[in-house]
Amino acid sequence: MEATYDFLADEERDEVEAQLESDYFPAVALLVDTTQRNGGAGTTLLTHAIRECSVTRVDVYETNISVAGS
Repeated sequence: MEATYDFLADEERDEVEAQLESDYFPAVALLVDTTQRNGGAGTTLLTHAIRECSVTRVDVYETNISVAGS
């Protein structure tokens, strides 16, 4: 979680991690390893989710500056 959620304070990351199973699953979290960013992996995952799972909405942490304006 630290590499993926590096934009969160430690306390916020701990809170998210504690709630993963109960609040976010069966929802799916799309996490791309930092070494794979900007290579199209996220786009591929989202495209699959839209086409195969009828996803119509996603949430992004507002403090995640790496996706600002996306």
